[in-house]
Amino acid sequence: MQQQSQPLYVKGWTGLHRNHMIFAAGTREQEMSVTRELSEFALGIRYETIPEHVTHEMKRFFIDALACAIGAFDAEPSRICRDVAREHSGRPDATLIGETTKVSLSQAIIANGAMVRYLDFNDGYHFAKSPGKIGGGHPSDCLPAVFAVAERQHASGKAAIEAAVAGYEIMGRMIDAFAEGLTPMGFHHGSVMPFLGAAITGRLMGLDAAQMTHAMGIGASSSLGLGINDAEGEEYNNSKNVADSFMLERGVYGALLASRGFTGPERVIEGNKGFAHCLLRGVENYRPKPLPNDHYLMRARMKYFPTESTNQGHLFATGELVIKYNLKPEDIAAVRLRLSKRTVNHNGDPAKKYPRNKETADHSAYFITALGILLRGKLVPSSFTPDPTTTP
Repeated sequence: MQQQSQPLYVKGWTGLHRNHMIFAAGTREQEMSVTRELSEFALGIRYETIPEHVTHEMKRFFIDALACAIGAFDAEPSRICRDVAREHSGRPDATLIGETTKVSLSQAIIANGAMVRYLDFNDGYHFAKSPGKIGGGHPSDCLPAVFAVAERQHASGKAAIEAAVAGYEIMGRMIDAFAEGLTPMGFHHGSVMPFLGAAITGRLMGLDAAQMTHAMGIGASSSLGLGINDAEGEEYNNSKNVADSFMLERGVYGALLASRGFTGPERVIEGNKGFAHCLLRGVENYRPKPLPNDHYLMRARMKYFPTESTNQGHLFATGELVIKYNLKPEDIAAVRLRLSKRTVNHNGDPAKKYPRNKETADHSAYFITALGILLRGKLVPSSFTPDPTTTP
């Protein structure tokens, strides 16, 4: 019997092609998969070679994410997630932020992720796509995995920073490669989180590139988010706070499985019915870019206001006018906002006009402008305190 050759991974992968696999004379030749390339890239990050300004910025993102979580500690969705985490604690691997309670790895990631996300105050990526459309997400949504897995593994601070940088870089590389953002295609921007969870956990647990590739395949093939958690025309709800952490946790769990030899689809991005085919409407819509001159994480931006990212500019401008002219509510007959197409579609649709909960209010250009700026002169987390006289 003729012996079949093993798959050959070719280094130097630079892009996707229509023909990914060649079969000839009983020999299978396969290009390096996208996830294998991402895995090798993630494993190549070393603290000693990360520029000092990048390390400094990563530490700032750590602090920013923790501050967001502490600020959201008393919110009802945060309390619910912590209650469930304690009830299903299992092995005490990682600490709930703001408590001394240790819970299982999965429960810590979900509960802490809900707190990081709740205020809509954590950092964000934005990549211009076609007119009126952007690709983006919140890279700090991956940090609950860094905190939890690093604690479980008793990792050093340097190792945690390496893992976090890997998560931020993979997210940037993936979003930059999308021809369009995920949300116009109907999927949640957090659908990239399984890849980050696998990379972060793989680094901190000492997985090799093959294991990390399988971890990405396991997590991504079993966890993708519907865009309804962040969709125009829909009232938001508590699910908005855990969408990213649910998908992040699947990548972490994938790494735990892969560390014991469990396998997943290595071509989960470019393969038939994979990520690019299903979420991007075609493998040709995943277009890897040359690496930028600086790290992708340097493109992440912290928010000035606790609201959706594209609201930041008009809110700041409105606030400046209020201060400059000492405007009072009785001085204002009407407000007209001229906004980008993205902001109008995402924050100005009818479902956002009269928000009944915090999750909808922080995405409502109507609410945050009229109440947050014009009536109160500022927009802070307490601006979203529920009105006790109303019932959602």
